[in-house]
Amino acid sequence: MRAHAHIYSSVIGSPYKRVRRKLKLGNFYGICEELNANKSSWKQFWDEKSVTPFAVNGNQVIAYDNERSIAEKVKFAIKNKLGGIMVWSVDTDDFHGDCYEKDDNAIAASYPLMRAINKAVFVSQREQANEVITQEEKDTANKKESVNSSSGTALGSLGLCLALIFFGL
Repeated sequence: MRAHAHIYSSVIGSPYKRVRRKLKLGNFYGICEELNANKSSWKQFWDEKSVTPFAVNGNQVIAYDNERSIAEKVKFAIKNKLGGIMVWSVDTDDFHGDCYEKDDNAIAASYPLMRAINKAVFVSQREQANEVITQEEKDTANKKESVNSSSGTALGSLGLCLALIFFGL
């Protein structure tokens, strides 16, 4: 054994023994394959607070991102006008589309997380554009209403003022 400051070392400079993992769950397609291969063993849940899925199998818990959680994160970034989002590694996505049912368009199943990002950006931008248009329409309607009712508002204010004076309020 060698002495290094390794992730599996108990203290700096101590020898380490590599820990072997049973499951290859360091990426999306590994998690996806495990969950699909052992559907009866894993119970899948959704955490509303973190907006992420997680799966439980006995004493094992896997927290991960899927298309829905990625889309929620993209929407959050756009809504809060953050500078952008970052993807650590594209190759950890399901680049062959192995985790999904094969249909006539196998390409559509590949890179589901990247596709979720693209779709969420498109949808969020469209929603923001609709909100801007709606706000502009409201502003225009308010201006028209303001012009049409300005004389009535002035008279109404005058009437309220007179009523307060008349009743000694």
